[in-house]
Amino acid sequence: ADRACFVARLCDQRAYARNRRGDHRAALQLFLALPTADVHPFASYRRDAGLAYGYLRLQQPEQARRHAQRASDHAGDGGYTRLRVMSQI
Repeated sequence: ADRACFVARLCDQRAYARNRRGDHRAALQLFLALPTADVHPFASYRRDAGLAYGYLRLQQPEQARRHAQRASDHAGDGGYTRLRVMSQI
């Protein structure tokens, strides 16, 4: 579980740099490469929040909405109040 959290956080940092450059497709690919298994709520939140943002930037609102809801659910499962609020904005 610790490794999953670390890998998701590292992915988030790398994707942030790509998003800042406007390369949203490359950032989305990083999140798509993360494992789909829900090993830890934090790792799952990071994955789905990143997917939501990527799909939103690529003009795919339905995919974005689905992943944003999943991110919110994962945040709630982990008791991460701040993350849950962030996913609702």
